[in-house]
Amino acid sequence: MSTTAPPGPATAPDPRPRPARRPTPVLFRVLRPIASLQLSVVLFAIATALVFFGTVAMMQKGLWTVVDEYFRSALVWVPFELFRKWGTIFLDMPKDAEPWVGSFPFPGGWLIGGVMLANLLAAHIVRFKFSWKRSGIVILHAGMVALMLGELVTGLYAVESTMTLKIGEKADFVDASREFEIAVVDHADPKIDKYVCVPQGMIERPGVVRDERLPFVLEVVEYWPNTEFDLLKRPPTDGRVLPSPMGWFRFAKKGEGAGVDGQAPVDTPSVVVKAVHSKTGASLGEYFLSALEYPNFALNHRRFPLPEQSVTVDGKAYGIGLRNQRIYKPYEIELKRFEHGKYPGTDIPRDFASTVLVKDQRDDDPVEVRVWMNNPLRHQGDSLYQHETLTSDSGTVLQVVRNPGRIIPYASCVMVTLGMLVHFGIRLNGFLAKRAA
Repeated sequence: MSTTAPPGPATAPDPRPRPARRPTPVLFRVLRPIASLQLSVVLFAIATALVFFGTVAMMQKGLWTVVDEYFRSALVWVPFELFRKWGTIFLDMPKDAEPWVGSFPFPGGWLIGGVMLANLLAAHIVRFKFSWKRSGIVILHAGMVALMLGELVTGLYAVESTMTLKIGEKADFVDASREFEIAVVDHADPKIDKYVCVPQGMIERPGVVRDERLPFVLEVVEYWPNTEFDLLKRPPTDGRVLPSPMGWFRFAKKGEGAGVDGQAPVDTPSVVVKAVHSKTGASLGEYFLSALEYPNFALNHRRFPLPEQSVTVDGKAYGIGLRNQRIYKPYEIELKRFEHGKYPGTDIPRDFASTVLVKDQRDDDPVEVRVWMNNPLRHQGDSLYQHETLTSDSGTVLQVVRNPGRIIPYASCVMVTLGMLVHFGIRLNGFLAKRAA
């Protein structure tokens, strides 16, 4: 037998009016999709894929080329050939198969980082409310933002260069490590040389270079990003040749050094140019210019005395050569002494040290400074490190780094660590309080 409960008394409606729902501000409606956690997950997945593509790309390209193309760009075209290269190593695919043609666009490192930064800031604006309990998370995220901005500053403004000095030499310029230029020099004035320089961006592809200060025009025939060379005792019959007191250097075009090859030397760029008279249009000759001719180049460092080439126009000679891009400094460095310590009874290097005189253009009193391993000279925003030594300890090579954002990564690491300590400290304090209660 079933029974049915009698109906209860009817519920009277609430006479109080419900408060009107506040409309969502336009800013919050715009930022809410950007602040989504799903977008964060997708961005991390895309960033992981970009790291994979960049790592595989270093099998064919140089480290800095990959960094510029994949990680310091907004968009990169990823070739399908990368997947075939990866398959030859991990899937035993045939190495002599035909290359895969084509490519597809993919977000670059700067685009991914920019969207990640927007996602993080939008999440704080939309979802997070600042309170003491969340102070650790805020500090931690601020450290991550600083780390992203530090990479942006480094990518845009950091410059790595070298200063090559023999004992007793002075220099007020550095040689950019990854940028090159054609330098045309006029030696007519015995007191000062006059230079006209053509930057690398104008010589990487065929074209004509004109300058009103020169009586001739340069036609770029071919640019080689990398060159292999050997020194021969007899003049060779093939390849590009440059004579020197040591013999004949023979050059041949070579592919860019792979970033995964840690033992590969630096790339040696070369360029083939023609000189043409500006007024008559007469050919003044074809010239093969190699960075190896520059005495301060990394693979030369005063070892190979290659004579300067010259272009003669109307009886006047102009020197011409390919060199690292020069950056002039408001100070002068003179190498006074160079020390090369060895462990007793062996030829194993123990330390290297350079004693230099630093003289500013506006200061007549030079300052003597000793530079040795892990103890750089910091001057006017530059950090000068002991880098290499010249042949027979005749001099030194100082690495000169200028990075306006060099402090930002250290500050960001401190902020992240502090944020974690504050966050876990607050959590631990709350846990202990509950346990005591």
